[in-house]
Amino acid sequence: MRLSAELRWFWEGKPTIEFEQWFAAAGQDWHAARPAKTRLDDYLADQGQTELGIKRCSGGSIVEVKGFIAARNHTLAFGNCTASVELWAKWPSCALDLSCVRLITIEKRRSMRAFQPKGAGVRELPPNAEEPRADTAPACNVELTRISGPDRSPWWTLGLEAFGALEQIEGLLAATLAELERRNPPPLTNGQACSYPAWLATQGW
Repeated sequence: MRLSAELRWFWEGKPTIEFEQWFAAAGQDWHAARPAKTRLDDYLADQGQTELGIKRCSGGSIVEVKGFIAARNHTLAFGNCTASVELWAKWPSCALDLSCVRLITIEKRRSMRAFQPKGAGVRELPPNAEEPRADTAPACNVELTRISGPDRSPWWTLGLEAFGALEQIEGLLAATLAELERRNPPPLTNGQACSYPAWLATQGW
Protein backbone atom coordinates (compact mmCIF):
# COMPACT_ATOMS: atom_id res chain seq x y z
CA MET A 1 0.00 0.00 0.00
CA ARG A 2 1.15 3.53 -0.81
CA LEU A 3 -0.23 6.23 1.49
CA SER A 4 -0.21 9.78 0.15
CA ALA A 5 -1.26 13.35 1.02
CA GLU A 6 -2.49 15.14 -2.08
CA LEU A 7 -3.62 18.41 -3.64
CA ARG A 8 -5.00 18.66 -7.17
CA TRP A 9 -6.69 21.23 -9.37
CA PHE A 10 -8.28 20.94 -12.83
CA TRP A 11 -8.84 23.57 -15.52
CA GLU A 12 -10.73 23.32 -18.80
CA GLY A 13 -8.63 24.15 -21.87
CA LYS A 14 -4.85 24.35 -21.98
CA PRO A 15 -2.35 25.84 -19.52
CA THR A 16 -1.04 29.27 -20.40
CA ILE A 17 2.28 29.32 -22.23
CA GLU A 18 3.77 31.33 -19.35
CA PHE A 19 2.76 28.81 -16.70
CA GLU A 20 3.81 25.78 -18.74
CA GLN A 21 7.20 27.32 -19.48
CA TRP A 22 7.66 28.29 -15.82
CA PHE A 23 6.95 24.72 -14.72
CA ALA A 24 9.33 23.17 -17.24
CA ALA A 25 12.26 25.59 -17.11
CA ALA A 26 15.34 25.55 -14.92
CA GLY A 27 16.01 28.47 -12.58
CA GLN A 28 19.06 29.94 -10.96
CA ASP A 29 19.08 27.29 -8.23
CA TRP A 30 16.76 24.53 -9.48
CA HIS A 31 16.64 21.94 -12.25
CA ALA A 32 14.42 21.71 -15.30
CA ALA A 33 11.41 19.41 -15.04
CA ARG A 34 11.62 15.87 -16.31
CA PRO A 35 10.86 15.66 -20.06
CA ALA A 36 7.12 15.41 -20.75
CA LYS A 37 5.77 11.94 -21.52
CA THR A 38 2.47 10.82 -23.02
CA ARG A 39 0.49 7.90 -21.60
CA LEU A 40 -2.99 6.39 -21.90
CA ASP A 41 -4.69 5.31 -18.68
CA ASP A 42 -7.93 3.30 -18.72
CA TYR A 43 -10.28 4.13 -15.82
CA LEU A 44 -13.19 1.97 -14.71
CA ALA A 45 -16.41 3.81 -15.64
CA ASP A 46 -18.27 4.26 -12.35
CA GLN A 47 -20.52 7.29 -12.71
CA GLY A 48 -20.96 9.26 -9.50
CA GLN A 49 -18.09 7.53 -7.69
CA THR A 50 -15.76 10.13 -6.16
CA GLU A 51 -13.87 8.15 -3.51
CA LEU A 52 -12.54 5.18 -5.47
CA GLY A 53 -10.50 5.12 -8.67
CA ILE A 54 -9.58 1.94 -10.52
CA LYS A 55 -7.38 2.17 -13.59
CA ARG A 56 -5.17 0.12 -15.88
CA CYS A 57 -1.89 1.96 -16.14
CA SER A 58 -0.83 2.95 -19.65
CA GLY A 59 -2.04 -0.18 -21.38
CA GLY A 60 -0.07 -2.55 -19.15
CA SER A 61 -1.15 -5.46 -16.97
CA ILE A 62 -1.04 -3.60 -13.65
CA VAL A 63 -4.34 -2.35 -12.26
CA GLU A 64 -4.17 0.37 -9.64
CA VAL A 65 -6.87 0.73 -6.99
CA LYS A 66 -6.90 4.14 -5.32
CA GLY A 67 -9.12 4.84 -2.33
CA PHE A 68 -9.96 8.01 -0.44
CA ILE A 69 -9.04 7.91 3.26
CA ALA A 70 -9.89 11.35 4.70
CA ALA A 71 -9.96 15.08 4.10
CA ARG A 72 -7.76 16.86 6.61
CA ASN A 73 -8.60 20.07 8.44
CA HIS A 74 -5.71 21.67 6.62
CA THR A 75 -6.12 23.95 3.61
CA LEU A 76 -3.16 24.95 1.44
CA ALA A 77 -2.96 27.68 -1.19
CA PHE A 78 -1.05 28.07 -4.43
CA GLY A 79 -1.61 31.55 -5.81
CA ASN A 80 -5.37 31.96 -6.21
CA CYS A 81 -5.99 28.24 -5.79
CA THR A 82 -6.86 26.62 -2.48
CA ALA A 83 -7.63 23.02 -1.58
CA SER A 84 -8.00 20.81 1.46
CA VAL A 85 -5.29 18.21 1.91
CA GLU A 86 -6.63 14.74 1.15
CA LEU A 87 -5.23 11.38 2.25
CA TRP A 88 -5.36 8.54 -0.27
CA ALA A 89 -4.02 4.99 -0.51
CA LYS A 90 -3.04 2.96 -3.58
CA TRP A 91 -2.86 -0.77 -4.12
CA PRO A 92 -1.37 -2.24 -7.34
CA SER A 93 -2.67 -5.59 -8.58
CA CYS A 94 -1.74 -7.90 -11.43
CA ALA A 95 -4.74 -10.18 -10.74
CA LEU A 96 -7.63 -7.79 -11.41
CA ASP A 97 -9.14 -8.12 -14.88
CA LEU A 98 -10.80 -5.07 -16.45
CA SER A 99 -11.39 -6.61 -19.88
CA CYS A 100 -15.14 -7.14 -19.35
CA VAL A 101 -16.07 -3.73 -17.93
CA ARG A 102 -16.54 -0.31 -19.51
CA LEU A 103 -13.38 1.78 -19.39
CA ILE A 104 -12.73 5.47 -19.99
CA THR A 105 -9.41 6.15 -21.72
CA ILE A 106 -7.68 9.33 -20.62
CA GLU A 107 -4.71 10.63 -22.59
CA LYS A 108 -2.12 12.37 -20.43
CA ARG A 109 0.87 14.48 -21.47
CA ARG A 110 2.70 14.83 -18.15
CA SER A 111 5.66 16.89 -16.98
CA MET A 112 6.90 16.08 -13.49
CA ARG A 113 9.17 17.29 -10.73
CA ALA A 114 10.17 15.27 -7.65
CA PHE A 115 11.20 16.54 -4.21
CA GLN A 116 12.57 14.89 -1.08
CA PRO A 117 12.82 16.21 2.48
CA LYS A 118 15.90 18.22 3.43
CA GLY A 119 16.00 19.74 6.90
CA ALA A 120 12.88 21.84 7.38
CA GLY A 121 12.36 22.13 3.61
CA VAL A 122 12.84 20.06 0.48
CA ARG A 123 15.43 19.45 -2.21
CA GLU A 124 14.52 18.74 -5.82
CA LEU A 125 15.85 15.64 -7.52
CA PRO A 126 17.57 16.18 -10.88
CA PRO A 127 15.50 15.17 -13.93
CA ASN A 128 17.76 12.19 -14.70
CA ALA A 129 17.38 10.72 -11.19
CA GLU A 130 15.38 7.54 -10.70
CA GLU A 131 11.72 8.28 -10.03
CA PRO A 132 11.04 8.04 -6.27
CA ARG A 133 9.27 4.93 -5.00
CA ALA A 134 7.10 4.64 -1.91
CA ASP A 135 9.10 1.66 -0.61
CA THR A 136 12.45 3.47 -0.63
CA ALA A 137 12.15 7.02 0.73
CA PRO A 138 9.55 9.75 1.29
CA ALA A 139 9.08 12.11 -1.64
CA CYS A 140 6.60 14.51 -3.23
CA ASN A 141 5.82 14.40 -6.93
CA VAL A 142 4.49 17.51 -8.66
CA GLU A 143 2.91 17.12 -12.08
CA LEU A 144 1.53 19.39 -14.75
CA THR A 145 -0.52 17.29 -17.14
CA ARG A 146 -2.51 18.05 -20.28
CA ILE A 147 -5.41 15.60 -20.44
CA SER A 148 -8.24 14.66 -22.76
CA GLY A 149 -10.98 12.05 -22.62
CA PRO A 150 -13.25 10.31 -25.14
CA ASP A 151 -14.67 13.58 -26.49
CA ARG A 152 -11.12 14.98 -26.99
CA SER A 153 -11.96 18.18 -25.08
CA PRO A 154 -8.77 19.64 -23.58
CA TRP A 155 -8.21 19.89 -19.84
CA TRP A 156 -5.15 20.21 -17.68
CA THR A 157 -4.31 19.48 -14.08
CA LEU A 158 -1.71 20.47 -11.49
CA GLY A 159 -1.23 17.87 -8.78
CA LEU A 160 1.01 17.28 -5.77
CA GLU A 161 1.35 13.85 -4.18
CA ALA A 162 3.52 13.37 -1.09
CA PHE A 163 4.10 9.79 0.01
CA GLY A 164 5.85 8.17 2.94
CA ALA A 165 4.96 7.70 6.62
CA LEU A 166 1.65 9.13 7.82
CA GLU A 167 3.32 11.49 10.30
CA GLN A 168 5.47 13.20 7.66
CA ILE A 169 3.52 13.40 4.40
CA GLU A 170 1.41 16.48 5.18
CA GLY A 171 4.49 18.45 6.20
CA LEU A 172 6.31 17.30 3.07
CA LEU A 173 3.36 18.39 0.92
CA ALA A 174 3.31 21.86 2.51
CA ALA A 175 7.10 22.27 2.19
CA THR A 176 6.98 21.34 -1.50
CA LEU A 177 4.21 23.81 -2.18
CA ALA A 178 6.19 26.52 -0.37
CA GLU A 179 9.20 25.77 -2.58
CA LEU A 180 7.06 26.16 -5.71
CA GLU A 181 5.73 29.49 -4.42
CA ARG A 182 9.31 30.66 -3.83
CA ARG A 183 9.91 30.28 -7.56
CA ASN A 184 7.39 33.05 -8.38
CA PRO A 185 4.88 31.16 -10.56
CA PRO A 186 2.74 33.09 -13.07
CA PRO A 187 -0.80 33.79 -11.81
CA LEU A 188 -3.46 31.12 -12.15
CA THR A 189 -7.21 31.34 -12.26
CA ASN A 190 -8.98 29.42 -9.50
CA GLY A 191 -9.01 25.78 -10.52
CA GLN A 192 -11.44 23.02 -9.65
CA ALA A 193 -10.00 21.39 -6.53
CA CYS A 194 -10.71 17.65 -6.72
CA SER A 195 -9.23 14.22 -7.32
CA TYR A 196 -9.23 12.28 -10.59
CA PRO A 197 -12.25 10.16 -9.49
CA ALA A 198 -14.19 13.31 -8.55
CA TRP A 199 -13.26 15.01 -11.84
CA LEU A 200 -14.28 11.95 -13.88
CA ALA A 201 -17.63 11.91 -12.08
CA THR A 202 -18.40 15.38 -13.47
CA GLN A 203 -17.72 14.50 -17.11
CA GLY A 204 -20.66 12.26 -17.98
CA TRP A 205 -18.69 9.87 -20.21
